[in-house]
Amino acid sequence: APSNGPAVAAAPPLPPRARMATYTVGLALQGVLRSCSVTATDAQRAAVDTKMSALQPEMAPYEAAMRAQVTQSRGFACPTADKDAEFQEALRRFITLSPDEFATVIDQQAEAAPAVSTVKP
Repeated sequence: APSNGPAVAAAPPLPPRARMATYTVGLALQGVLRSCSVTATDAQRAAVDTKMSALQPEMAPYEAAMRAQVTQSRGFACPTADKDAEFQEALRRFITLSPDEFATVIDQQAEAAPAVSTVKP
């Protein structure tokens, strides 16, 4: 089966791609924040959780597929020391940008060199 997005029979229409992209990256960030010794303030951690909570109801039907996608792409892998700055930047963007702005940044990165290790397919 093609793996471009979760295949759910008779599901409600897919949420906007920007929001799905944001949520997928959020899952990866949450995984890293929980299981890795990365530098993040309590405020940053709370901001990530708040943003994810806001998106969660809409994403609930797709969350399992998104988690599988992140795991498959090793998005939950801890960033190495040389990737810490990239992780910090991804974290900052996730917290400060709206889903639409964030998705635009992801698209721009994909067109250029994919800099953020947690976003690479």
